[in-house]
Amino acid sequence: MKFLNRKLGRDLRRNWTQFFSVFLMATLSVLVYVGLEGVWYGMQTSVDDFIDESRLADAWIHGSYLTDDDLEYVIDLEDVGNAVLRTHLQVTGDVAGFQTHLQLETPGSEAFSRPRIVDGAEISNELDGIWINLEHAEVHGLNVGDHMEIEFGGRVQEVEVLGLIQSAAHMYFTGSATSVGPNTELHGYGVIPQVTLDELTGGMLLPNVMDIQGEVDGLRDAAIDRLGDRFVGYFEQETNFAIVSAMHQPGMLRDISFMFAFIFLSLAILTMYTTIKRLVDAQAKDIATLKALGYSNRSIGWHFASYGLSVGGLGAVIGIILAPPLSIFVLQTQDSFYIPDLTIGYNWTSFVVALLVVAICTLSAFGASRKASRGLPAHFLRGNTLKSGKPIFLERASGFWSRISFGIRWSMRDGLSHPVRLLMGVVGVSGSMVLLMTGFGMADSLDGLIVNSYGVDMTYTARLHVDPVSTIVDRDNLQEEWEGQWLQTLQFNTVDLDIAGSVLTVFDDGPYVNLLTSAGEPMTSDGVYVTEGFARMSDLEIGDLVTIRVSLDTDLYTFEVTGIVYPAAPQGLFMTAETWEDAGGVFWPQDLLVGERFDQETAEGDPLVQSVTLMDDARAAARLFVDGMDGVVMLIIVIGIMLVVVILYNLGALNFTERTRDYATLRVLGFHVSELRRIAMIENVVTTLIGWAIGIPIGYWFLDRYVDTFSSDFLVFYPDLYNINLVWATVIAMGFSLTTTLLLGRRLKKVDMAEAIKGVE
Repeated sequence: MKFLNRKLGRDLRRNWTQFFSVFLMATLSVLVYVGLEGVWYGMQTSVDDFIDESRLADAWIHGSYLTDDDLEYVIDLEDVGNAVLRTHLQVTGDVAGFQTHLQLETPGSEAFSRPRIVDGAEISNELDGIWINLEHAEVHGLNVGDHMEIEFGGRVQEVEVLGLIQSAAHMYFTGSATSVGPNTELHGYGVIPQVTLDELTGGMLLPNVMDIQGEVDGLRDAAIDRLGDRFVGYFEQETNFAIVSAMHQPGMLRDISFMFAFIFLSLAILTMYTTIKRLVDAQAKDIATLKALGYSNRSIGWHFASYGLSVGGLGAVIGIILAPPLSIFVLQTQDSFYIPDLTIGYNWTSFVVALLVVAICTLSAFGASRKASRGLPAHFLRGNTLKSGKPIFLERASGFWSRISFGIRWSMRDGLSHPVRLLMGVVGVSGSMVLLMTGFGMADSLDGLIVNSYGVDMTYTARLHVDPVSTIVDRDNLQEEWEGQWLQTLQFNTVDLDIAGSVLTVFDDGPYVNLLTSAGEPMTSDGVYVTEGFARMSDLEIGDLVTIRVSLDTDLYTFEVTGIVYPAAPQGLFMTAETWEDAGGVFWPQDLLVGERFDQETAEGDPLVQSVTLMDDARAAARLFVDGMDGVVMLIIVIGIMLVVVILYNLGALNFTERTRDYATLRVLGFHVSELRRIAMIENVVTTLIGWAIGIPIGYWFLDRYVDTFSSDFLVFYPDLYNINLVWATVIAMGFSLTTTLLLGRRLKKVDMAEAIKGVE
């Protein structure tokens, strides 16, 4: 065995370029999985710890004028452990002249749902001021002790910043159900003590939210029965967008890591097999000599398996070593989540994947050498173990066969006589196309979310939030002044589908809501339109009936699903004002969408307008959200290109090694090097085109599955691949495939004709 071990070291040194591809595949397989696991497992641990530390409520009931009797009613329900009343309100903040939007709430119970104090005083109803979230404060340079102005219902008050907080109930706070990502500059949240709230509102605002701890089965129905038309909405942790989005992110990254680990492991098998197969073919006489010296088939088989063990093992170790820096890099792109102590973390599956990579490399090497280890010495002393080409079925068409050139005939016979080799080439090219399409397509899908959400589905310039107690005359005048389109959003609950926390969007005539149905048609007043995400959650299809109950209303409304629309957010139902009013609903919109006539100074000075949200600001917030995924997307593209180079070069090198005897024979028969290069190019082009054609539909399918891992019940991504990037993926895959042939073609000049055909009859 010492001799075989010395041979192992010598072969690895002499053929390091060939084994480097295997090493790289093993390293990438472990690196990508373990690197992403460090992110998703670390995020999951951080989220779980934050929720446990905050003793986060299990459910929330939103209603109007909640009373102590309502509180006692809920507490007395079976399995409810504790509950507390709180007051939520939306105020406008002014920080050095910059207008922001703050979602404030009164302190809750000491026992649960307590925000983490990052700096400043402990939360108390006895103090006068506000606590605001750390991220919003950092953007505006606010510190404990600073002052800012807040405005509610026309009343302006200067308050002191008492502290900086982070809340588990706002881990992915966007400030609006229609926003796809947080905007820390424009939106923030905080806690306002009762004494400050009374000063700001004149003591007129009563509790409107109830936090509940305990079992929540049947709680929503009980709340509806108790509150009647005072009921606004009901949320659990799993239906609260700000919480479930943070919970969804680790699962999304986990799914991505599994998907790509599967691809890399599959390609690692291909790479290891082709490398050892090429080595075995090149060492045919060495194998014969070893057999003649008395080495057993098992010893020779495990000798070649040790190539996979050593190279795969080294790659796995390097992959584990490099994983933490990759984890830290990707984790830094997840800064849109308001999660404290966000760190990387790993579990036992990292070592399982590393061992699996080593095992796959070892078994692939053993399988590639199995035929050689069982052969007879005399057979291998001939110098080549490849089977000769045989007539193929196309030769039966003598008319066709006689009209094509010798080079094409040779390539077709050679390729079809070695289907495994042809299949590996096709798999290599198609796999490269899948990876490149996924990398480019993910970037395009994220970009498409912004383009469609803020420029196609909705085309307004600004969104004016109007005073809800304004008169009809004032509203009509405001709409006429800005030539705007009214938009009403209502929380609703389905009666028979048990899906809470979704949004009903009602709109009147106007040019700014432009969602199209799955049939490519605009929405009309024929019925209700369900978003694709909500349809998937509720199993609704066109023609089905859906019954809903909206907030502040005890009536039930039943609609027929007329079509499916595809916004990223919000998920729920869309209908025209005419449809809503015909069903008996009250159309009292909160927002006016305005276009190019918009003037920000005029709008903000209008007493009827409570707040202004610019389309550009919403687009910028979405861009920040998308930028948080750029690290993962860039990682996919870079690895995809690396795999193209490794796989295609490896397959090209294998093809050259297996054809050395054929090339030498053709050279003896008088073929020039340029003719041999052209013959080699023909089969490579055919293999590349077949792999490209197969890879495109698989690439689109895989992109759809991959993008779907980013989607949640509240935010849906749609796959998109721009034509220019499909062209780039094609150019990269085909370019490297053909370039590999040209590079290997240089070796044709170095073929030793006498050595290549020596020992053959």
